[in-house]
Amino acid sequence: MESWLRRFSVYTIASVIIVIGVFLIVILNPPKTICDAQVEKFKEAQKTFLFKKEAGKTKSVRAVELCKHTSAPGGCYELFMKVRELFDDLDAVDEKCLENVVGIPEVKNLLWEMVHIFVKLAWIENRENRFLKRTGWFDAADLNLFCRLKRRLQLYYGSPSWEAQRENYLQEFSQSEKISRKEAWNRSLFAIDCMRYL
Repeated sequence: MESWLRRFSVYTIASVIIVIGVFLIVILNPPKTICDAQVEKFKEAQKTFLFKKEAGKTKSVRAVELCKHTSAPGGCYELFMKVRELFDDLDAVDEKCLENVVGIPEVKNLLWEMVHIFVKLAWIENRENRFLKRTGWFDAADLNLFCRLKRRLQLYYGSPSWEAQRENYLQEFSQSEKISRKEAWNRSLFAIDCMRYL
């Protein structure tokens, strides 16, 4: 083996070792794309809210639970503020890479969970007030957030996904209250004119 190596110059052996080393580095740690960097930057920005678990739960899960439990502006304040920050961080992602970020399960789950929170809380409050105010206790800033959420969900996951989710809620409401779909629509948060709040 030693005599075989002596047939090659030191430069040839060094070149072969460098080529093999670079090849292994690329195979074991491929170069990052721009979108990989964008995803990492987004995850870093949302680390404490969406990704870092404390006592088995992320802050986003705790904020959702608190909002559902209290069903009041004070209980939902932190969640709504953090979702606004989430939107700001999503706006910072390059359009070409947005699909990678909105495909992250924590992001997707939270956005759809927010629809649930808005629609259910407004319905419960509305029902308690004999359906006189379909927006429940939500103020203009909250309705702006709901409308931004609606627009983003349609953009990120497609209008058919939004419409299917909406129809599930309307069916649930019409069955629980024994009313028509049209009446459920008129009493629900879905009937608001988002152009007034954007």
